[in-house]
Amino acid sequence: MKDNLLVFALILIASILFFSGCTDSSEKDSSEKGTIPLESASAVARSENGRINLTLISVGDNMPSFGYSLKDSVRIILNGEELSDDNLTGNLGWEEFENLYIGGNPPVLDDDLSNVDILEPGDYQITIIILETVIFDDEVRIF
Repeated sequence: MKDNLLVFALILIASILFFSGCTDSSEKDSSEKGTIPLESASAVARSENGRINLTLISVGDNMPSFGYSLKDSVRIILNGEELSDDNLTGNLGWEEFENLYIGGNPPVLDDDLSNVDILEPGDYQITIIILETVIFDDEVRIF
């Protein structure tokens, strides 16, 4: 009788452990189902005629039809200071392969190269954030 009770207890414990393991893994699986990671936008920054040229090279999966809003979705930080988009007249959003330029003293952001003055030579740390995701963070050297 004791042997039967011991076998029953072992089977019961094994079953509990097995089903608790199944529950944990199925909870993980269900939480991961349907959450395909979205592709982020990407950009490149380079020196161009004494200015910094920012080009959106990939729009990712979240871009609205008019582009990424320069007022609401895009933050461009130069040497720790966020640049204003006040100079961008009539530009609703940043679209694929569109250029933005940083130049002047103090630095300004514009979508027309002729509207920004040449930057002082040196290294400039650029961070581009779209929809709270950093898509570029590196230095650009102006000669």
